[in-house]
Amino acid sequence: MKLLIVDDEVIIRTGLSTVIPWAENGFSLLPAAASAEEALMRIPVERPELILTDIRMTGASGLEMSSEVLASYPDTEVIVLSGYDEFTYAQQAIRQGVSEYLLKTSGPDEILQAALRARDRRRSKLEREESRRMQSEAYYGQQISRLLGGGRPEPELLEQTFDWHPALRAVGRSRGLQLWLLGYAGPAAARGLAEEAVQQLAGLLGVPAAAHERGWLLAAAVRDGQELVPQMRSIVRKAAAAGVPLHAAGGEVQPGWDGMEAARRTALHAYSSRYLAGSGGVVLNAEVSGREGMRTVCSPEEEREIARMLQAGRAEAVEQWTDRLLESIRSEGKATPASATAYFHSVLIAGCRWLDRSAESVGAEPAAPLEGLEISGLEEQPRETLITCLLTLASRYRELASGGHGAVRRACEYIREHLSSSLSLQQVARHVHMNPTYFSELFKREAGLTYLEFVTAARMERARDLLLHTPAKVARIAAEVGYEDAKHFNKLFKTHSGCTPTEFRQAGR
Repeated sequence: MKLLIVDDEVIIRTGLSTVIPWAENGFSLLPAAASAEEALMRIPVERPELILTDIRMTGASGLEMSSEVLASYPDTEVIVLSGYDEFTYAQQAIRQGVSEYLLKTSGPDEILQAALRARDRRRSKLEREESRRMQSEAYYGQQISRLLGGGRPEPELLEQTFDWHPALRAVGRSRGLQLWLLGYAGPAAARGLAEEAVQQLAGLLGVPAAAHERGWLLAAAVRDGQELVPQMRSIVRKAAAAGVPLHAAGGEVQPGWDGMEAARRTALHAYSSRYLAGSGGVVLNAEVSGREGMRTVCSPEEEREIARMLQAGRAEAVEQWTDRLLESIRSEGKATPASATAYFHSVLIAGCRWLDRSAESVGAEPAAPLEGLEISGLEEQPRETLITCLLTLASRYRELASGGHGAVRRACEYIREHLSSSLSLQQVARHVHMNPTYFSELFKREAGLTYLEFVTAARMERARDLLLHTPAKVARIAAEVGYEDAKHFNKLFKTHSGCTPTEFRQAGR
């Protein structure tokens, strides 16, 4: 707590500054002021939280200074020191909001106790204000969520909203109602940055914003559907520069509050089409409504192109092909989310069919269509999902072409080098850049053991070596080969070796 001492007598200033252990009691002592005028000049800059002042000084009095300070900074605590034990002085000080009135004859401990009481009062006041602020923000959030998540708002809710956002009074008069959905599909760690950007935009526009399962909904009074497009493009562009992927989708403008459900429904529809229309990360429902849908099956020529791309297996080529595909769909202007998703499925099925023919040509078993491919993101994140799935198919082709030995050999080496870690199937599959389901099948086919059987056998082999060639205790060896539970290790070792670790060590000697 910052403390400023104000007194025109140097002896008093020095004594108050040095005799009382301010720092030990949590006070940050500012340089003392020699007059009320000096204090009034410094207070706006240094912002003391507690002022300890004499009443009678050359120039303005301490009470006059206190009156001016408390008018501008009402949270400041003021303690007045006086050489006059007069009721009128104390009465005037109390009327002006001074915290305490002490005589100069008060001892250092009495003055310190008064300062500590002032500190506690200020702390309690700030805590109460913070609690009220949080309660107010929570109430505001609840009411705005009701507004943007329901149908026609109740009159009482509308009046509260108008108090917070006066510009919305124009809805149904000179302006229409438009809802925007700002969606975020990036990593959870950056969601806070996305929310901060959305709330800043809402503050600049003077509009309410509420959380939605796909991002945030904003409601605005607009002349037409294009009015907020420049601001939306700006926030999407700035967010992208900060590594925060945002998409903005605007619903149809409704003539009044009766159209709340339609405004929200069309904003959500526009958002579901964000990869199929719009520019700069912004799409309007007017751009995608009434579409008939695109074709949902690959052409023979496209299937041949997919086969050539997968056979080459270059990641850069896959990304470029996917970008051209999406741009073609956007420029055609017919796709709906359902028809585009069906077409994307057709692309992957074409790749799987080609891979199956390749497998049959080398005597391998064909896989089930789309087996092991993570296709759940085709509608929400088609570019990333298509690229990942196509690269997985290309990887499977490379394994077929090499007989699968390369990936399995690398996996076995990795397992032997990391026997003390957990070694999950997903972890090792990720190391060799393969889908876990396909990797599990390939490993069993090439190694002749299931993944778990191989890991256990490798751990037992390493344990036998440590038992014979090191003096380490059995519990330590168990940990070295990835088993925290020594009893479980003993049981497995006996199953694999026919004896306990201790018996094996003794027999080896």
